[in-house]
Amino acid sequence: MQLTKGISEKQIDQLIQYSSSDEVVAAFTSDPERFKDRAAYDAWLQKGRTIYTLGDEEGNLLGIVWLGRSPFPKVELKPEFVNLDTSSCDITVALRIYGKARGKGLAKSVLSEGIKNYLDSAAHQADGGGNLWLETSADNIAAIKTYEVLFEKVSEPDAKGKIIMVLKK
Repeated sequence: MQLTKGISEKQIDQLIQYSSSDEVVAAFTSDPERFKDRAAYDAWLQKGRTIYTLGDEEGNLLGIVWLGRSPFPKVELKPEFVNLDTSSCDITVALRIYGKARGKGLAKSVLSEGIKNYLDSAAHQADGGGNLWLETSADNIAAIKTYEVLFEKVSEPDAKGKIIMVLKK
């Protein structure tokens, strides 16, 4: 298994399939709508995301990390983060691990490698070099444990049960 920049046509089809059939993805993300079909995927891709995919020896999609410009959400910050310059937090990051790769301890290394590759890339400079943030469900404990290695929780759950985390400095 290795992380590579980009996504193949085969992996796009698998991404769309996982987005409608993976119960964990459906429970915690908007991927069933975001990737409901090829037209939805193509519309999402127009946002200018940098994509890294985790694939097996046959090129099957096992995971994906994407990053790209997105304004920091309007949330109430935890008291210790009220002075956070949210205007500099304008790059979103997302991680998904699918199927047989889930539960194997790959998420932390895939996320770390994807972020490192992005921060070292021209794409990060083109996106303005901002700080990274992510949104996750407050009840997605496995994801939060993965993210806490690199990110810190800066908000309490909002009305939809989502929290915001920012890349540690």
